[in-house]
This record gives sequence, C-alpha cells and structure tokens, in this order.
Amino acid sequence: VVWHPWMENTWLILKHQFLIWLCAHGRLLTHDRMIRMGMNIQGKCFLCADEDETANHLFMTCIFSRKLLSTVIQWCKVHIPVQNAMGWWLQWRCKSATRKKIIGMIIAACFYFVWFVRNRSRVEYVVMSGYVVLSQIKWAVLTRIDSIQIRKKYRKKLNWKDDIKRWEKEWVIV
Repeated sequence: VVWHPWMENTWLILKHQFLIWLCAHGRLLTHDRMIRMGMNIQGKCFLCADEDETANHLFMTCIFSRKLLSTVIQWCKVHIPVQNAMGWWLQWRCKSATRKKIIGMIIAACFYFVWFVRNRSRVEYVVMSGYVVLSQIKWAVLTRIDSIQIRKKYRKKLNWKDDIKRWEKEWVIV
C-alpha cells in the first residue's frame, strides 16, 4: 500500500504515525465526513474559512498549512512541493536513510500539528500563531531525535549542526 513507508518509519512519534494512518484510511473526522454522517454542522475550514474542510484541503491547500509547510521546508533545506508533501516523501530517493527518516518525522509532525491547531480552533475559536506551531514542531522532532539517541551519532551527516544549536538557543516554547 502507498502509506506503508510511513508505518515502517520507526522514528515517527506514535501519535503522528497514528494520524497519518487515519488520514491514509480516510478516517479523520473532518467536516465533510461529519456531514456525510448526518451531523448538522457548517462545512467551512476553521483555519482559513475559505473552503469546505476536507482532509485534502486541511493538509494540502489550506493557507495555514501551506505557510507552515513552506516555513518547515526552509528549515529542512530540502525542496518539497507544498501541494503534495506526503506523496513527494514517499517517492523521494535520498542517499541517507537517516535524512529521509528525519524528513518523514518533520512532515508527519506538520500534519499532526495542523490537525492539533484545527481541533483547538474548533473548541476555542482561536487559531494559534504559526510561529508557536513551528516551534512546537521543532521541539517535538528534536526531542524525538534525542530520545532515540541518534543526535550525536548522525549530527555530522545531517549538515544541520549549526541550525540545531541555534534553534535550541532561540526556542521559546509556549
């Protein structure tokens, strides 16, 4: 199946991996799915209020998620097409398996935090700042890297050593 590499990546944070699995199986409770179930709700996206909320819109075409993903792309220093980040990652060939796993972790974290912000905005009617979400993504990914003890071993191979040091000093987690 197409989504198998996501489940094979053992470095993913489990709740991010589970969200990817739900998304791949079409089981996320987006507005379009709730309307099909017979719920009487408005179908507009809580993050942009422009289009009806579908999984494709939420993760690929929503203004909030596109800006977030484009900022993360700059952070990773990898050219990822914003419209199809998940498909790009599945087809991407990289010399370093470690780098591919870390990029996969970052993309999965983006999807998870877009879903998190969407749910929070649904309850509190306030959309979180992109900067706060970006800092949470960075914190989650680097914490996971620390927890699986690959940071020191692969830091030289990633060419992100200076960026990681700078981010650790700059981060303000809210």
